[in-house]
Formats: sequence, structure tokens, C-alpha cells
Amino acid sequence: MKEIITERPNLFEPNVYITMCVELCGRIDPHKLTTAVYEAYYVNEATMSKVVLEKYKAYYDRLPVTGCKVLITDKNLLTLIKEYEKIPFAIDKGELVRTFIILTETNTLIMIMAHHLVGDGKSLIYFIKDMMSALSKTSLTYKPLTLLTKKSSFGNKVVCTRKVIYPLLQTQME
Repeated sequence: MKEIITERPNLFEPNVYITMCVELCGRIDPHKLTTAVYEAYYVNEATMSKVVLEKYKAYYDRLPVTGCKVLITDKNLLTLIKEYEKIPFAIDKGELVRTFIILTETNTLIMIMAHHLVGDGKSLIYFIKDMMSALSKTSLTYKPLTLLTKKSSFGNKVVCTRKVIYPLLQTQME
């Protein structure tokens, strides 16, 4: 088990989620995409772990099967965000990511809603890269979970903006 040092006060905070959306040109077979998402889950230790609470400590513990979910839907982005941002992740069962495959008339959207314990926006970019690699039948590399420790450096932080998701939300609301 790997001890969680920095995030303990917010483990069950329902609004500390990271959401990212990718638009794929054309309609992708949702079952092939689902398989690619699960392949990406399986090579990332963070998405193959659950959170264990033990007295005053919290740990990541590796699971044999991911608790992360994939949902295929035709709901729009705004509806999904409003619906699922209020539902706490079952982190004790390994649900740290929810991936939504949204089918439109012409394209496929992938919306990833992740608990902050699984990573940051940059981590999700790597996860999306793994999904796309799996979809194109490229072999994936296992990524162990790297945790901040009391001695970790916070160095250069990446500031995420909302420039990507807002245009997609706007088109979904029209």
C-alpha cells in the first residue's frame, strides 16, 4: 500500500473533481472505445487502486480489477456534469475515474471526470493518450503511481484553464 500524505482532508469532498473532454472526428464504435478505456485503466496504477482509510492514515491499495467506470450515453456534456458532479466517487471501491462516451450525430465525445486523487490535468492528458494508443492497437506502458511525500518539491505548477471545455459546452447547449 502507498500512503496518502497530502490529500487526506479532501478525500470525500464531492466537488474536487477534474473534468476534461475530447472530441473525436466521426462516430467511433463505442464498444471498441470502451475496450480502449479499460486498457488505459489497467496500465495506470492510479486507476487500478482503491483508497483505504485506517485510523488517521489513508493509503492507495492495488486492485485486481479497476473500480473506474465507463458509461455510454447520448446526454449532452452540461447535463452529465450537473448530474455526476454531485455524486461522490466510491474511492473505497476504486472508483476514481468516470469516463463517458457521448455519441452525437457526427462525432464522438469522451468526457473524463476524475477524483483529484487520481491526478491533475496533465495526468488526464497521459490517460487520454493511453486511450487513443489502445484504440489504435499500440502497446501501452505501465505507469506506477507516484505520490507526493513530505519531502516532495512543488516546483513549477501547471495552471489549467477552461478554454477547452467551454466551447464544447457552448455547442452542446445550443
